Amino acid sequence: MSTLELKVFNSLKKIVLWSLLSGIIFILSGCGDFVKETDAEACDKAIDERDYDTALSACTSRKDKATAWMGKAGYDIVNLIKASSSGPSAYTAPSGVSLGTDDIMDNSTSVSADEILLNTFALAFSMQLYQVITYDNATTASSIVPSGNVGGLTCPEVSGADGTEAQAMLKAMDGHLWTTERNAVQCKLMKNAVDSLSSGQAALVNELQNWSEGDALPDAISETVCDPVEKLVEYLSKLTISVDKLTLSGDNTKAITDAQTSTNTLLTKIGCNE
Repeated sequence: MSTLELKVFNSLKKIVLWSLLSGIIFILSGCGDFVKETDAEACDKAIDERDYDTALSACTSRKDKATAWMGKAGYDIVNLIKASSSGPSAYTAPSGVSLGTDDIMDNSTSVSADEILLNTFALAFSMQLYQVITYDNATTASSIVPSGNVGGLTCPEVSGADGTEAQAMLKAMDGHLWTTERNAVQCKLMKNAVDSLSSGQAALVNELQNWSEGDALPDAISETVCDPVEKLVEYLSKLTISVDKLTLSGDNTKAITDAQTSTNTLLTKIGCNE
């Protein structure tokens, strides 16, 4: 792509982005400018002022509480606008916030189709985010399985991974999960699991050398290796239940189906799909 083409592309990208942002701002703001706030509107006031702790205690609807939790985690319109003017950066964990696995399907009360749909998207988003947090760490390995013999197992990096060109693309928690990043995490988990065993290491190492992606992991290390992705299995199970309650079709649900497919593929490849 020439310099001129690149400038045109970047200009068009900014126009499209700001058009989208303008639409989002309009939707989120609604008629707020024309309605005088009163003391009774504590929930709206807290969200408008980005006082999300107050909003969590003042708001009563699921929608408003969800807005408060998203805002507290850093996903509000102000941060979205700020992020639009800069390039991607590494993930920074928000303080005082933890990712949960609870969802509205656990409640005994009846829920509407809209609530189920929002819950489904939230679960799909959470699964993808959990994959990024777990595997997207800017380190690489050529294989999921460690190489070498007992006492000398290693997870060799991909050739050229420390080069300038690779480092320009290989960024921790930038939202792009490379296969080699997944390999590095899973290889290290396998290596640590084998190293921690007191006996039978030689037989296990030999078994791993014959292991292929998609096979179940050896019993001796499966629990240790798969523990870090246990939440993914839980998210996937809840997402399946939620999807079953909806009639989904078309491109509008592509994010959900993509999340299911990518998570299933990941769990299968690393041997944790049991």
